[in-house]
Amino acid sequence: MARGCLPLALLVSFFVGVTAFFLVDQVTDELVLEPTAMIITRAPLPISATPSPFAMPQSNTIAFGAIEAGQTVRGSIAEGERHAWTFDGVAGDTISITLDDEGSGFDHFFTLVGPDGAPVDVFIDHLHSATIQSFISAFNLPVSGPYTIEVHAHPDIPFVTGDYALTFANLTLTTATPIPSNTPFATFEPSPTLPPPTRPPLTNTPLAAAAQTVERGTIEAGQTVRGSVAEGERHAWTFEGEAGDVVSIVLDDEGSFFDHSLTLLGPDGREADATVFHAHEATIQTWVPDYSLPTNGTYTIEVHAHPDFPLGTGDYALTLTNLRLTTATPSPTQTHTPTFAPPTATATPVSVANPATLGDNRGEIAIGGGEVWFYQGSAGDVISISVIADNTATRSTTNEERLERGLLDTTVSVRDSAGNEIAFNDDNMTIENSTDSLIDGLVLPEDGIYAIEVRSWENRSGGAYTLKIVTGSVPTATTTPTPTLTPSA
Repeated sequence: MARGCLPLALLVSFFVGVTAFFLVDQVTDELVLEPTAMIITRAPLPISATPSPFAMPQSNTIAFGAIEAGQTVRGSIAEGERHAWTFDGVAGDTISITLDDEGSGFDHFFTLVGPDGAPVDVFIDHLHSATIQSFISAFNLPVSGPYTIEVHAHPDIPFVTGDYALTFANLTLTTATPIPSNTPFATFEPSPTLPPPTRPPLTNTPLAAAAQTVERGTIEAGQTVRGSVAEGERHAWTFEGEAGDVVSIVLDDEGSFFDHSLTLLGPDGREADATVFHAHEATIQTWVPDYSLPTNGTYTIEVHAHPDFPLGTGDYALTLTNLRLTTATPSPTQTHTPTFAPPTATATPVSVANPATLGDNRGEIAIGGGEVWFYQGSAGDVISISVIADNTATRSTTNEERLERGLLDTTVSVRDSAGNEIAFNDDNMTIENSTDSLIDGLVLPEDGIYAIEVRSWENRSGGAYTLKIVTGSVPTATTTPTPTLTPSA
């Protein structure tokens, strides 16, 4: 009976498959289309021995062993792989993890898994700059036990592969505990009592030396000075200021990968209430944008390692700008004094601390780089920000065409004074096939200085552009109707 009914069953299945619009498999809920005959058939599991090009790669976790505090390990991820590196942690330990593609272009990510085998609830930063980095700056471990760092492709693009370097630091083991006098870096005296055997011995990692302030002299408005910070050093540069002066300070690592920071001290020796920004871009930069000095006197800029990485050393360049001294004084007939000096028609900003004004602001970015502008705004202000490339790429051009023809595909983002991103745009969808950017009708949430960052899409192109800031929304282009002419009698 089975042999006699099989051809008939196949024939019925063929005609049903041709005439049916679609058939959903109640087991797999999957449609398998045969485009040549337009036949819809049912596909029992497994579907095929050949994976679909759109299928998620099957995860393959490979145990690579232990990673010690202060160690950097390297590997190469194949499609679908997850590399597992383990370390022992104690509740309360403060750790940092940095994952870098080392120029391979591997868009990676990592997952921190706790002793219970579940992912730890921790925010992981992901940054595309000169290299691609994923990192946790400082995180307190919730419980004691073995932790696992799983390195894998970014979840948005799970098929990518490439090389990586993974660095693990335990700040609890490498930083001395401050003494009650609040000395920033206490000198560590070795203790005869060793930590539990599951943790690396304290003597294996150099400890932070006592803080040492090095007087470097004065810095004048418009001047750039350079230096090299050794372990535990704080370089002190002084300048004279008057109440109401508006100063900007920019600190750059000049490619040395020195993760620095700065502290501005007032004439009374106390830390000023200036907002300090910090960014990892093509270079590492720290800056104070347009700070109004509260009193007359001698101010001090202290250059030092970032507090999250107190053992850091390296070269730096420090630039001071005083807008009162570098901007022409308005004539008595003027009724409005701009917060920022408007750029000249031929100016091409090259510094991270670019003042932005209403209207057109000219800029230029290199391939892989970006440019940050600062805009003074008030709570409730409504502004629109356009980025218009001199040579705009279309959405249909390839990366190769953009590089060959010097076409720029822009992105723009806005951050508040706390560094939180409040707006982002890639393509201005009001212009057909354009890759220029537009943030339309942004309502500023608070008084303060906003950072407007211009970059290229995926850091793959570069070129000159115009940053245009207007109040209110950008008017939508309308077509003027052609008048109907009525012939005269």
